[in-house]
Amino acid sequence: MNAAVSLYELTCRIRNAISTQLPGSYWVRAEISEGRQNANGHFYCRFIEKNAAGTDIASAAGIIWAGTYVTLRARFERETGQRFGAGIKVLVRVRINFHERYGLSLLVEDIDPSYTLGDMVRRRKEIIDKLTAEGVVNLNKQLVLPRLLLRIAVITSETAAGFGDFCNHLAHSGHMFNIKIKLFPAIMQGDKVEQSVINALNAVLAESKDWDAVVIIRGGGAVSDLNGFDTYLLAANVAQFPLPVITGIGHDRDETVLDLVANVRCKTPTAVADFLIESLSKELELLENCAATLKVCAQNKLNAQLQRMDSFVALIPLVFSRVIDKEKARYRILSERLPNAIQNVCRGECSRCERLVMRMEMNTKSMIANMQNRLLHVSERLQFVVPAVLSRQKQRLESCERGIRLAQPERVLKLGFSLTLKDGKAVTDASQLSPGDRIVTRLSNGEVTSRGHNKS
Repeated sequence: MNAAVSLYELTCRIRNAISTQLPGSYWVRAEISEGRQNANGHFYCRFIEKNAAGTDIASAAGIIWAGTYVTLRARFERETGQRFGAGIKVLVRVRINFHERYGLSLLVEDIDPSYTLGDMVRRRKEIIDKLTAEGVVNLNKQLVLPRLLLRIAVITSETAAGFGDFCNHLAHSGHMFNIKIKLFPAIMQGDKVEQSVINALNAVLAESKDWDAVVIIRGGGAVSDLNGFDTYLLAANVAQFPLPVITGIGHDRDETVLDLVANVRCKTPTAVADFLIESLSKELELLENCAATLKVCAQNKLNAQLQRMDSFVALIPLVFSRVIDKEKARYRILSERLPNAIQNVCRGECSRCERLVMRMEMNTKSMIANMQNRLLHVSERLQFVVPAVLSRQKQRLESCERGIRLAQPERVLKLGFSLTLKDGKAVTDASQLSPGDRIVTRLSNGEVTSRGHNKS
């Protein structure tokens, strides 16, 4: 059995082996899963790597000493515009360090900001490619904006400076337009942006008939503050939203995935206000031009009609004189033709009356002959039908008479039956009798009187 060694001796051997086999520094790709800066200014974090399924396949502690951390953090955030911390992918140069007490750690000496920028671009491209493959990336862009954008649903934080700038800009520049605005509050920074904005979109959808468009605005900040607008789920909701979506997120230089799928992308919240005012101003200018054109056309039409009326007025005396002459001539012709026409009509009516009298005489004779034939036929049928009917009725009466004789009470009593009476009424049920009641039993010959008694 080998001689035992102390834990300290073993860890010293491990440190020596690592320093011998892994000297120098290495560039490492990893994701910062957690990080904190202690009171001395040192930054402690944990580096991880995940596989395609999202499972952690490697993990190591990381340390950036205070002096190095200040320099690296400033350069990283200046070049990427993103806050250095957990949740980002980095390319760092590390030296492997093993301490007998604290174990293995990676000492960060340098960082390459371009790798993180490339990862951000890659992540955005993956989201856009997925939406494109699903056929929804341009759905909201294909919606036609209403010509009058007067009813606007605004999604932002109530306390955001961008919302105040938006409202103030509309109040000062769009005073001539009656723009209706309703705030649908949402968190615009942090890890709750996605779900909060989706909830606000659902609230707008519930009353979509009341709004012309949806505006999503947020003031500027660090690029990392806008990460919540670079998610697939939020982009998919906006891309498929049934109302046109207008975005104004961040500064001029900022562009999120949300901007890429929205119907209209403006640079800032005030730029969104300018877009709305400009759209309404164009419609107002178009209406004013149409009104001016309509006025000119109406005036030209009125002048033309006045000229035409003057021409008609000048023609009235001549036309009226011609009409009078024509009607006088027509009256003379009718006066000459009227006596002959009256005579012709009278002759025609006389002939018509004669024909009608002849037809009436013929129709009357024919109807009389038909009625005589019908009466003869009916009388012949009665000679056969009446005796048969009388015979059937006689047989029916005889049958009824036999039935009545068979049902006579006297006959029934002679057959051995009796009739029990109480107070002159027939008794058909024992429950009708009480003890001591006087009852009469009628037989075929005579009656029997008795008293009721209790049934044992």
